[in-house]
Amino acid sequence: MSVDAVRQTILQRRTIKPMQYSDRSIDKEIIDDILETARWAPTHKLSEPWRFALFAGAGKQSLGEYMSGWYRDNTPADKFQQQKFDRLLAVPQQAGCAIGIGMHRDEGERLPEDEEVIAVACAVQNMQLMATAHGLGTFWSSGAIAFARETADFFGFDQRTRGLGVLFMGYPNCDWPTSERQPLDDKITWHTS
Repeated sequence: MSVDAVRQTILQRRTIKPMQYSDRSIDKEIIDDILETARWAPTHKLSEPWRFALFAGAGKQSLGEYMSGWYRDNTPADKFQQQKFDRLLAVPQQAGCAIGIGMHRDEGERLPEDEEVIAVACAVQNMQLMATAHGLGTFWSSGAIAFARETADFFGFDQRTRGLGVLFMGYPNCDWPTSERQPLDDKITWHTS
């Protein structure tokens, strides 16, 4: 294992939104490879709480219709923005694929819910890193639509599975973005004695 290759993949991971994707399709084998990495995220008691709903082909249109419809039906008329409705309808079509993300609580609730959400976030980070290695940009979209019970139902999740968003993926039609982070110095407290 190359430490430099792992470091470079982590440092190169970027949020790249669907409007920056080309229309190049993503091979199923690559999507499978990305999903496989989710299985290896840390998970207390091996609860493996992650659940995924894959939207490709015509399924992306269904996702856009659902998201824009949910927004229309759950937004007061005086707050409704046609531009946002249109964007929600179009965004899935701009992605190579979209993955609905869920957190499944096991029957025994052996772990605090927060720990299970964290495990799912680790699974998604694994997926984002593998997508980066394949030259794909990703965008994890969350918010009111993502967290609505109706969305988990739309994804096909059972009643014990909570929606946590949609991971959009695609090949960028732009230069790979650069980014900066603040130094860690003011974010670390050392305890040495």
